[in-house]
Amino acid sequence: MPLLSGSAFDILGVTQDTDDSEIRLRYLALKDSISAGVIERISGYPDLAKAAAQLLNRYDAAYDSITNARKMEAIGLAIRDAQPKRRRFGDA
Repeated sequence: MPLLSGSAFDILGVTQDTDDSEIRLRYLALKDSISAGVIERISGYPDLAKAAAQLLNRYDAAYDSITNARKMEAIGLAIRDAQPKRRRFGDA
């Protein structure tokens, strides 16, 4: 999984045409698989806990990026559809 990639879809390991509910399930599964507190307790290394926290932040940012972009797209489509149809001169 390319975690250092700039694509939010790559970070979560999904494609752009993946359904919103599947993206959410994938995001929650990834977050559940990492716990900074457990990692520090098991390993005894605070640096690993920091890395886990950064990874969780990256998952959060990727999920927020995807959901916000899709919300904005939906709002844009709704605004476009709500606009009255323009008539040209001579149209009936």
